[in-house]
Amino acid sequence: MPVATPTPVTALGLILPVLIALMFIGVCSLVREPARRNFSAIFVAGAGAAYLSGGFGVLELVFCAAITVLAYRGLSDYRATGVAWLLHSGWDLAHDLYGNPIIPFVPDSSFGCFVCDPVIALWYLTGAPNVWGLLRKHHRSAPGRRREAGMSARRVPAEDLGQLARLRIASVVETGTLASLVLVAVPLKHLAGWDLGVRALGPLHGLAFVAFIWISLRTIAADPDRWPSKDAARLILLAFVPLGGLFNLRLLRRKAEALGATAG
Repeated sequence: MPVATPTPVTALGLILPVLIALMFIGVCSLVREPARRNFSAIFVAGAGAAYLSGGFGVLELVFCAAITVLAYRGLSDYRATGVAWLLHSGWDLAHDLYGNPIIPFVPDSSFGCFVCDPVIALWYLTGAPNVWGLLRKHHRSAPGRRREAGMSARRVPAEDLGQLARLRIASVVETGTLASLVLVAVPLKHLAGWDLGVRALGPLHGLAFVAFIWISLRTIAADPDRWPSKDAARLILLAFVPLGGLFNLRLLRRKAEALGATAG
């Protein structure tokens, strides 16, 4: 057996996969049933085949067959899909230690999947509820609690405007670091052999991305009624596109204007 070469564990290496899992759950929640259940089964079947050339020979075929059986069961039962993701997490760890990473040019990708997959599995094992629906249900009961606590209705728009302002700042930083990394530092590394930019901007963008996702989730959770599914999905997905955050800034400006009109 090859010598184990585990990926070094860092805070960012643990936090980022969990955020990716939460984003996956949030996006899947936008898909209506039964399409959500069917997509989930097909997706995990594809994930099971990702390691066919992972370095474990015939065992890769055995694992793929097991995931395929569970995916078929997942067409009618979310719990089977959850079990498949738990098995995939274990297979991720085995490849991080002894095999090839799931993304060949990202050495720590299998470790990231090892952390990410159990979070997704837990969601499926609980029946894959629509998280946005749960947030809206929770928000509808919030006005009563505010009145009981003696909070002024006039304070709420001001607080929401402050949260939107923080989200705009986080979006600017995330957009700027991603654009600098992808459009400047990466080309310089491959064309001129200058990798300092990637080594400096990579962790910086990682932190900016984590902060943006955290503030985004807090903003949406604070007032889900102002964030329909399409706006929430747009806010998150555009963070993966270089300069995509510029379109998010327009969205946030419109929401701030609408909130300001309500406050007035």
